[in-house]
Amino acid sequence: MAIFANKIFPRLDMIHNKPKIAQGQIDAESIYLHARTEELERKLFKQENLEQMVEESEQRFKQILSLTYDGIILYEKNSGEIIEANLRLIHKLKYKRDHVIGKSVYEFVIPAQQDIIRERLAEDLPNVYETVILDRDGQSFEFEICSRSCYYQGRKVKMAAVCDISYRKQYEKTLRESEEKFRSLSENTNDSIILTDQTEIIYVNPSTPHVFGLADEPLIDLPQVLTHIHPDDRAMAESLIHSVAMGHRQTKYSQFRIITKDGKERWIWSRVFPVVPDNPDNTKLVILSSDITEMHEKEEIRKKTEIAARTAEEKYKVLTSLLPEMVIETDTTERLTFVNLKTIEVFEYGSDFYTNNLRFIELISKEDRQRCTEDFQKIIAGEAVTPPEVEYTAVTKSGRKFPVMVHATRMYTNNEFAGLSIVMFDITAKKSAERKALNYEESMTFLANSALKFLSFPSDDDIFIFIGKNLSRFASKSIVVVFSYDQSNNTSNIRYISGIYPHINELMDILGKPPEDFTIKLPSKIKSKYLSEKKLKKLDNELRCAIDNWPVEKAEQIQKLLNIVNVYSMGMVRNGKLYGGLLIATNSSADPLDTKTIETFIYQAGIALHRKQIDNKLMKAKVAAEESDRLKSAFLANMSHEVRTPLNGILGLAQVLMKSEEIDPAIRNDVKMIVESGSSLLALIEDIMDVSKIEAGQMKIKYKPFVLNTLLDQLYSMFLANPLYLQKEQNIKLTYDKPEDNISLMSDPDRLQQIFINLIGNALKFTQKGFVQFGYSIRKQVITFYVKDSGIGIPADKTERIFERFTQVDNTLARKFSGSGLGLAISKGLATLLEGKMWCESDLGKGSNFYFTIPYRPTTMLASSDTPQKKSVTDYNWGNYTVLIVEDDTINFKVIEAMLRNTKINITHADNGLKAIEQVNLNPQINLVLMDVHLPEMSGLEATGRILKINPSLPIIAQTANAMSEDKDKCLEAGCADYISKPIDMGDLFTKIAKFLPNE
Repeated sequence: MAIFANKIFPRLDMIHNKPKIAQGQIDAESIYLHARTEELERKLFKQENLEQMVEESEQRFKQILSLTYDGIILYEKNSGEIIEANLRLIHKLKYKRDHVIGKSVYEFVIPAQQDIIRERLAEDLPNVYETVILDRDGQSFEFEICSRSCYYQGRKVKMAAVCDISYRKQYEKTLRESEEKFRSLSENTNDSIILTDQTEIIYVNPSTPHVFGLADEPLIDLPQVLTHIHPDDRAMAESLIHSVAMGHRQTKYSQFRIITKDGKERWIWSRVFPVVPDNPDNTKLVILSSDITEMHEKEEIRKKTEIAARTAEEKYKVLTSLLPEMVIETDTTERLTFVNLKTIEVFEYGSDFYTNNLRFIELISKEDRQRCTEDFQKIIAGEAVTPPEVEYTAVTKSGRKFPVMVHATRMYTNNEFAGLSIVMFDITAKKSAERKALNYEESMTFLANSALKFLSFPSDDDIFIFIGKNLSRFASKSIVVVFSYDQSNNTSNIRYISGIYPHINELMDILGKPPEDFTIKLPSKIKSKYLSEKKLKKLDNELRCAIDNWPVEKAEQIQKLLNIVNVYSMGMVRNGKLYGGLLIATNSSADPLDTKTIETFIYQAGIALHRKQIDNKLMKAKVAAEESDRLKSAFLANMSHEVRTPLNGILGLAQVLMKSEEIDPAIRNDVKMIVESGSSLLALIEDIMDVSKIEAGQMKIKYKPFVLNTLLDQLYSMFLANPLYLQKEQNIKLTYDKPEDNISLMSDPDRLQQIFINLIGNALKFTQKGFVQFGYSIRKQVITFYVKDSGIGIPADKTERIFERFTQVDNTLARKFSGSGLGLAISKGLATLLEGKMWCESDLGKGSNFYFTIPYRPTTMLASSDTPQKKSVTDYNWGNYTVLIVEDDTINFKVIEAMLRNTKINITHADNGLKAIEQVNLNPQINLVLMDVHLPEMSGLEATGRILKINPSLPIIAQTANAMSEDKDKCLEAGCADYISKPIDMGDLFTKIAKFLPNE
C-alpha cells in the first residue's frame, strides 16, 4: 500500500500545481481521477487481503506441521532431500532440526528398504506404504507413509504424512500369538470347550466328545448336550446356563453327572461364563467342562481315609512312644509338638520339652545348627535333601554331645503343610565301628605300601628312619625311639628318636650328651624277650628295665621331665636274629596305641633288615663275581693275544713260503702241513675262547639286516672248496634248499654262519658216502634251519649229551674221528643267544638231522649281498703306494713285510705309537697305515686318533691279536677304517688293503 500511494500522490500534486484551466475541464478530470483512485484503492485492499491470507495460511501450515503427533515431511521428489519436517518427528528420532533439514530421506531408512523408498519417491500418484526408520541410536520404528505431490513456495515437491505403527504392529503380533495360544490350548487340552448362543453350537474343541462320552457323534445344539446329563442333574445344569445368560458378566460353575453312550456314569465339573458383545441381546456363552470322575472317586476315598487316619493317629501316638528310636514332630515354625519316651530319656529335658516351647534346632550342637537350619528350610520348601538322612551332632540338656542320623519329612493336615516328622537315630556305636573299620583299612593300606617301600631302600639307615617316622603316626603324642642292634658286641645304637625335642636342653643336662650319641648294652632279659615273644610288650619298670645299668635317679628325672606313664618295647627279629628294636614312651594325654599295626610293621621291618643283610652279602658276592669275571675276561683276552702273536709268525711265514715259486715241492708240502696244523690249533683256540665267552655271558649278538639266501650261497661255495668235501667229492652229494627268494631278515649273520660251519663240517666229517643237505623252512614267525646227512648216526641215548663240552659219541682213545668236542656246545649256545633252540634226531648207522631255530623278523632294509672276490697275491701291484706298518714285534713286522713283498708296495716301519705319529707328520705320501693295537709308550688306538687329526682321510687298518668282538668295535670307534685279527690271513689282508688302494 505504501508503494502504491507513493505512485499515486505525486500525480495528484501535479494536478493541483497545474496552471488553472477551464472549470468544466477541471471538473471532468476530477471526477475521472476520483473514480480511478477508488478503483485503485479497491484493488490495493484486495491484494493486501490476499497477502494476509497467504501469510496466515503459511502460519497455519507450520503450526499443523509442528503439532501433528507423528510427523509430516516435505522433500524433493527425485533426490529425497528433506525440505521441512515437523518437530515431533525430529524429536522422536532424537535429532536436532539442523541434523534433519537438507539430509536425504534414505539416511533414516534401513538399508534393506532404500531401493523401495527410491521407487516410491519417483511416483506422482498418492501412495501408502510401510517402512522401517532408524533413530539416532539405531533403534528401529515401523512407520506407515502416506505421500503425494504438492506445490511449496512455487515448486512441485513431495509431502509425506508419517504415522508410527510400531504399537499397532506389536498389538497385531500379540493378537496373532493370543489366537495361536487359544487355538493350541483349546485343541490340546483334555477339557471340553463349547461356544454357544444358548441354542446352536458355534464352536467345540476336539476333547468335547470324549469328555461327554459321545465318541464321534457330532454336536449340533445345546439341547443335544443337555440330553446326556443325568436326569437327576439336568435341571441344575439348565438353571446354571440360564442364570449366567441372564446375569451376563457373572461366571458360575457346578458339578453333575452324565450318562455316556455306553451307559456309564461319569462326573463333570463345568464353568459357564458369558462373552458380552456391544449388543446385549446377542450374548454368547462359553462352557468349560472337565471330567472329574477320578477326582470325585478319590475325594470319596479321602473322606473315608480321613476317618481312618484319625483313628490311626491315636494308634501312632501310642506306638511311637514305645519305639527305641527318637521320634519328634514339629509345627511349621519347627516348635516341638510331640516327642516319644526315647527322646525324653536321651535328651534329659523331661516335661520341659513342652513347657519351654523348645524348637528342634535347640537339640543340635552349635557347630551344626547352621547346616541343620539350611537343610530344614529346603525340606519345608518342598526341596529334596541329598542324602535324605543327614548326620548332625546332638546335644542334651546337660551338654553331652553325640552323633545322630536325622530323617525329616513334611507332615500334612487337610492337604496343607502342618510341620515336620523327624526320626532321629543315635549312631554313636555305628560311628565307633566305622572309625575302627577306617583305621583298619588305613592300617592295611599302610602295611601293604610299607611292605613294598621296604624293598626300595638302599641302606639300613633309610630303613630305620622310615620305621621311626611312620611309628610316630601310630603313636601320636608319644616318644618313639628306634635303635639298631650289633650282634658282634651286644650293643644298640639309637637311629631315630622323636617326641623329646621340646625338652632337649633339659634332657641333655641330665644325660650329659645327646641321646643319639649313646651306645647302650642290651640287657640279656630284654634280648631274650625280643627273640621269643615278638610282640609289643609293656615294660614293668619303665626306663630302668629298658636300659641295663641305668642310674635310678636319671631314669626318674627323665620319666618326670617327659611325663612318661608307660613304656612299650619290641624287637626286630627274623630267623632267630635280632636286628634292632623300638621303645614307645606314652604320657597321660597320648592316644591308645594301634598295637596290631605296630607289631605287623615291626615284623616287616625285621624282614627288611634281614633282607638288607642278605643283599649286602649278595652285593659283596656280586662285586667279587664281577671282579672274577673281569679277571677271566682279561685272562681270555691276554691268552688270545699271547697265543695268536706267535701263531701269526708261524702261519704268516708259512703262507709266504707256500706262495714262493722257488721252494722245493717236498718242502712246500711240509709247509702246507704246518699251515694246516696251525689252522687246526687256531680253530681249537677260537672254540675254547667261544665256549668261555658263552659261559661268561660275554658273547655279544649283533643284529643287522642281511639276505638269507645269499648266506646259504656263500656257505655252499665255501664247502665246495673245503678239503673235507674235496676228499670225498666222488662219494658225497652236497646240496642246499632255498624255498624263498630275496628274504631279508634281522639277525646276526656271522653267528648263523658259525653254526652252519660247525654242523656242515661235522656232517662231512662223519659221512663217508651218500649226501649232506642243508636249508631252512619258515612257519608262522619262526625259521627252522637244518643240516641232514647219511653218515654214521648217533645212538638215541647220546643225542642230548653231544651238546655238552668236550663230549663225543666215541670218547675212547682209539676213536676214529678227531675233534675237540666243542663245536656242538658252541652252536647250541649261539642258537640260544639268537633266541632259538637246537636239537638232534638220529638213527645209528643211517644218518643224523640237526635242527635249530631263530625268530623270523623280516625287514625292508636289504643288506648288500656283494662280497669282495679274493684275488691271487700275484694279481696285486701297489708299486705307487706307501704303507706304514706300526708293529713293535719284529717277527710280526717281518711277516707282514714278507706278505707284501711281491706287491711292490713301499713299506715304512714304526715300532710305537709316537713314532707312527712322527712318520705321518714327516711323510705325507703315506697312503695306508697297518696299526697294531698293543704298542709301547702309546697304544695303537690313541695313536690312531692323533693321526686322524693330522690327516683325517688317511685309512688305518687295525691289526690285533685280541679276537674278542668288542675289540673290533673299539677299533672302529677309535676311527680305524677296518680291522684284521692275528694270525693274519694273507688273502684277507690283501682284500682289505684293496678296498683303499686301487690295483695298478
